[in-house]
Amino acid sequence: MLRKLLLLKFSIRFFLPKKSNIIIFDEEGSNEIKEYILKNQENYILYDHNKIIIYINFKFIYYYLKNITTHWNTHRSIMHNLYIIYISTEIKLINPIIIITYNDDNIIYHSLIRTIKNIKFIAIQNGLREKFVKERIKHDINHDQYFSFGSLDEDKQSSYEWTFNHVTPIGSLRAGIALNLFRNLKKKYQIGYVSEFTENNDNNSLVSDEQLFSRQTDQYIANYYKNNPDVKIIIILRSNKYSEKKYFRSIFGSQISFSKPSEYLDSYRTIIESDLVIGFCSTLLIEALALSTKTLSIDSSNSDKYFYFDDELRYKFRNPKDLSNKINSLLDMSYDDYKSSIKKYLPLLMNIDKKSLPHNEISKFIDCIIN
Repeated sequence: MLRKLLLLKFSIRFFLPKKSNIIIFDEEGSNEIKEYILKNQENYILYDHNKIIIYINFKFIYYYLKNITTHWNTHRSIMHNLYIIYISTEIKLINPIIIITYNDDNIIYHSLIRTIKNIKFIAIQNGLREKFVKERIKHDINHDQYFSFGSLDEDKQSSYEWTFNHVTPIGSLRAGIALNLFRNLKKKYQIGYVSEFTENNDNNSLVSDEQLFSRQTDQYIANYYKNNPDVKIIIILRSNKYSEKKYFRSIFGSQISFSKPSEYLDSYRTIIESDLVIGFCSTLLIEALALSTKTLSIDSSNSDKYFYFDDELRYKFRNPKDLSNKINSLLDMSYDDYKSSIKKYLPLLMNIDKKSLPHNEISKFIDCIIN
């Protein structure tokens, strides 16, 4: 916590913060929340927990010292207590009705839920929460209102001893926005391959298991591409970094196509334009179900740690010939037949209603609370 505090940006203010009905907590996803969810609201602010305002104000100092005596948590470190209570003091003075975040596993957000009462906390799921993600999260997760991808997410995350007051499965926020923006697009590619590229750590020669299995999947699809040159494949990039493109050209060849990650929601647009999306354990593989695209995880890990879904969506790698047959059978299958084969999974995994997209559902929920 001390290291994190040293990285924060500080400023000084003499006046108390302005009051606001809604706080958007954190930059992540804030533009989507402003433009698509809070479209009927005007009284909101963005709260950046990476910036600390030092209030030289008697009233603020009085409330802060008072809150230290009432909200001190013996299970937290001294620095974490001082930090959380300081933020909670500021938020109480802002006096919001709602705090909403797209950063659904943020430690500060979940600490505030435990500290501040009489505020509606709303979190929107922004990624799969598989076991390998859970292993990275050492803090408690205690959701108030959680808008999840599907009904399976509550069961899966509850098994980690994460708690929820209310869960509403509505699908992916960004997939819903993409459906709103990219209507009537035609299929251009047979396969959209999802990059999960990460740089090698120069200070550590060890490769993580996740990176190892991801790179194995890269090689399997590169070999498939070389053996099936007529299949049109596009790499759905994570970034615009030269190193990522260089890596994929080295295994796929110089003619491979790339998405345009600098363009807003281009990954989702590319998925809509693809017949089949393939990857290792990316969230996009599940979001593809909302975008009327067939999906396949290629998993050589022999575990349920990275992509814990049924065999209809997950191929446990056995050999190149079997993989090639699996991919070709999916390419040959009509989307209607594919949708029929996974129909029972959609409410569990990606419970999206195209007549009432996620951002509209959350917007109506907030309007009811505020009005």
